[in-house]
Amino acid sequence: MKTFKSFLNEKGRCWPDYKPVSGKKAFSAGSCVKEEEIEEDLRKWFKQDWVRMDTKGNVKGHCARDPGEGKPKCLPRERANSLGKEGRAAAARRKRREDPNAERHGAPINVRTESAAAAIAAATAIAKKKSGNYDSEGFRKTPYKEPDHPLRKSNAQRRKEQK
Repeated sequence: MKTFKSFLNEKGRCWPDYKPVSGKKAFSAGSCVKEEEIEEDLRKWFKQDWVRMDTKGNVKGHCARDPGEGKPKCLPRERANSLGKEGRAAAARRKRREDPNAERHGAPINVRTESAAAAIAAATAIAKKKSGNYDSEGFRKTPYKEPDHPLRKSNAQRRKEQK
């Protein structure tokens, strides 16, 4: 007859599709986590046309550095074109400021394409748009729910009062 301990060793300490967490006591809470499947597709990455940009905002060509050139800022061509010339220039300057040594060896230093303030502003705009409480100009359409709120009136009501 099998013992309970031999049964557990045979089955493993986690359910199917779960993997053990190192550092946790076996069979305790949090000792197993669901295995995540990574949805990366290297073929898709290679199909994108990656280009490098200079600090003036020009697209220079394929993502490879010319001799004597600073660290390149590379993006897919679609993304680079959507940034505009000023955005490309700012991203390249930020990359060179964060990683100034062009001849440095080792792991790459990843730098955000947008500044943190721009990323926060974009996230706020998306959140406002999703909420449905704001019109296309960013003005509030619906009044606040609390009756004592100082901004209880909607912007439409304020506009009527101004006229």
